[in-house]
Amino acid sequence: MRVTIIVLGVVSCLFESALGQEFYVEASRNAIVRDEPDSGAEQLLRLERGHQLNAVTGQQTNRFYHVFLPNGETGWVSRYVVRLYTGPAPNAPPVAVMPYVGGGLTEQEREYAALHLAIGKPAGYKEMFRLGYAVGYDPKFKIPVWVQYRLNRANSENNSFERSNAFDEDGEVRPHARATLDDYAAVSSDYVRGHIAPADDMRWNQETEEQSNLLTNIAPQVGATYNGSIWKTIENRVRSWVRDREDLTIICGPVFEARARVQQIERQPDTARQMLFNVIGENNVAVPTAFFKIIVDMRNQQRPDVIAFLVRHIDTVPGPERQVETYLTSINRIEELTGLDFLTNLPENVQEEIEREPAASSW
Repeated sequence: MRVTIIVLGVVSCLFESALGQEFYVEASRNAIVRDEPDSGAEQLLRLERGHQLNAVTGQQTNRFYHVFLPNGETGWVSRYVVRLYTGPAPNAPPVAVMPYVGGGLTEQEREYAALHLAIGKPAGYKEMFRLGYAVGYDPKFKIPVWVQYRLNRANSENNSFERSNAFDEDGEVRPHARATLDDYAAVSSDYVRGHIAPADDMRWNQETEEQSNLLTNIAPQVGATYNGSIWKTIENRVRSWVRDREDLTIICGPVFEARARVQQIERQPDTARQMLFNVIGENNVAVPTAFFKIIVDMRNQQRPDVIAFLVRHIDTVPGPERQVETYLTSINRIEELTGLDFLTNLPENVQEEIEREPAASSW
């Protein structure tokens, strides 16, 4: 990780162009400042709505503004999350330059983080950004916690590259924290390597197809009666919706549900419920108890269209267990079960409205 200097205060030095013009940006929502004008570049700083930074210039580079950091260094912020104004920043608040810690922070929390995390922080969910999808990976469970990707009609209909099913371990994850091919080979008759971002959604590019087969995009799934049945049916339905609706964002991942207590843990006070799930292989790769899928149509910015599914991970039988409509749920319910917070860049009132209730029917 890039070493940064922790400074609390307002930048006093300003850049003046040849014409003497000064500029600043103000965050219109939570924003990330990066070390290059690219959405995949290293994160340097997180801004909250209303934070201001002086700009090096009013011109854009690759749809990013070049801005001064509080320590005098510079970074880049997307034009989509800030507004540009002329003159020096009148109310640039104190912002600590520190390792990115995720989530929106209050000024006091930012100060605490700057103090305690000056040399970095332990890795939690490792976030990886690929051409075809983004993934949050859990090194304990050794499967993705969430995968999110945007799919348009052109890519959905482009099957230029055949599925290789060339599964591979992910070199971006340290060996002790990743699943191996041997973990899955040991139980291949019971569980298959289930894509979270479907391989058939990634066949528009060779790189995307190959990256879909990395084990950081894979979780153990029951074979023909789940992966090849209801889960495949939902994946196919999503592709049909992409063709109809032009452009969708899909979020999917595992769920681990608490069950009635099975056996008391020695020398611990008893509890009514326990987290109970299977693991496979020597690395104890977690087998989810359910999977979720959220699909978002953003054509109406004020009231996006959403549909969500929560699908029990079981050996399904013909009938309702293999019908898509059986698994309609609300985003709120998925958030309760996973502890994740989705659609965080939407206004809170919009989130509350579209996350509260399940879709009335399948699209």
